[in-house]
Amino acid sequence: MALAATVQEAIWLKRLLLELDTTKKGQPMQIHEDNQGAIALIRDHKFSTRTKHMDIKYFFVREHFHGGEFDLNYCETKNMLADIFTKPTARLIFCFIRQLLGVVEIINN
Repeated sequence: MALAATVQEAIWLKRLLLELDTTKKGQPMQIHEDNQGAIALIRDHKFSTRTKHMDIKYFFVREHFHGGEFDLNYCETKNMLADIFTKPTARLIFCFIRQLLGVVEIINN
């Protein structure tokens, strides 16, 4: 479900940027996903008894992936920068992601 929402938002943003003439049409967007099961379902054309009741959003994502609109890249959960905005994280993980984003801590004296 999260991947479907991400793809919808990315397609909308890309179309906006194309309208503003700030991006090249031929380049696929890069989407990072930490769910290897979701990546396998999108890349492969296989179905099983567990996937026969898939939502229409799954087919939307698959159609745009195979249409070349975006590339799906695996990213380990510990390196998902968006987690700092969407999930409660432990202090060490929060500080690690904050450092990856280039945000510095300001201490007032």
